[in-house]
Order: sequence, then structure tokens, then C-alpha cells
Amino acid sequence: MLRAYGAGLRWFLRHRFLTILFTALVLLTTIHLFRMLPKGFIPSEDTSQMMAITEAVEGISFESLVEHQKAVASIVKEDPNVAAFMSNAGARGPFGGATQGPCSFVSSPEASASSVSTRSSQNSDQS
Repeated sequence: MLRAYGAGLRWFLRHRFLTILFTALVLLTTIHLFRMLPKGFIPSEDTSQMMAITEAVEGISFESLVEHQKAVASIVKEDPNVAAFMSNAGARGPFGGATQGPCSFVSSPEASASSVSTRSSQNSDQS
């Protein structure tokens, strides 16, 4: 391995102009690709999808967490702006904890995700 490193280093030192030219080409290509990328963090188009995570107090039993998650699901099911809804309770994979409940929403075609978000946050404040 050390011998290959030494040979590569000697080659690059003998061909300094090519090394600098290649480095400049990589830099210019990187700048060009960066300019082509979309700049917004949030997409400009509405995908009609939204994710949310509910969080219960530390030490809550799984059964109680499930009941709370069912209460959230019943509130969301009543919302006419929600076309589909999925909810889980407890830890899933490397993300989330035992006291969290991830939810995903799909808004109806005539509703926007922002109207679903506003109505859901109002309902959660009431409970």
C-alpha cells in the first residue's frame, strides 16, 4: 500500500500541470452542478403529503400510547381535507422513540397540505 502511494505521489509531482488542470475542472464542474440544483428547502409544488410525530410523556405504557394515538387518528379521520391517514405507535427502526407516534397524511385533491396542517394543529391544541 505504501509503495502504491509513493508511486502515485511521484506521478502527480511529475505531472503538476495536469493535476492542477484536473483539480480546476472538478471545481468548475462542481460549481456548475451546484447552480443546477433547486435552491428551495421546501418544494415549490404541493405534494399533498405531510408527516407528523406525536410525543407522549416519558414512561408512558405502550397501551396508553396506543390509546392516545387512536384519539389522534379519530380527530384526523373527521377532517374532510384528509384523503388518507396512517399512524403508528412506538419505536420504528433507528429513528423515533418508544413514546413517539409517527403519522402520515394525504390531503384530498381539493385541499392543500397547509389547510390540513392548520386544522390538525388546532384540534391537537384542544385535546
